[in-house]
Amino acid sequence: MQAGVYSQADIIGKKASVVYDLTIGEIKEYCVKEEYMFVNDVKLDRALMSTAIKITSSITDLLDEMEQGSPAVSYFQQGAKIFSADKYNFIKNGSTIGSELQAYYEL
Repeated sequence: MQAGVYSQADIIGKKASVVYDLTIGEIKEYCVKEEYMFVNDVKLDRALMSTAIKITSSITDLLDEMEQGSPAVSYFQQGAKIFSADKYNFIKNGSTIGSELQAYYEL
């Protein structure tokens, strides 16, 4: 992952995100101005974590947090550098959208 090379962050994720709203059938973009920058939080289910990061929780707890999409703010508070990459290649609830929209966001 190139962002890992140029950012040297402990956690790389997507604070800027694309979500398909199932209730109204529309795409919504969140935190669009938080791409390509260091941030204080990302959701762990949309992130990669360096194996060199120092954490106080067990690996089992960390994997549970990642599965649940917990915020990474506690790692930021412990000194982790968190980098927010672009919003592309991931659409929450995106399996039901049309192929044209999917192609735009998933590059």
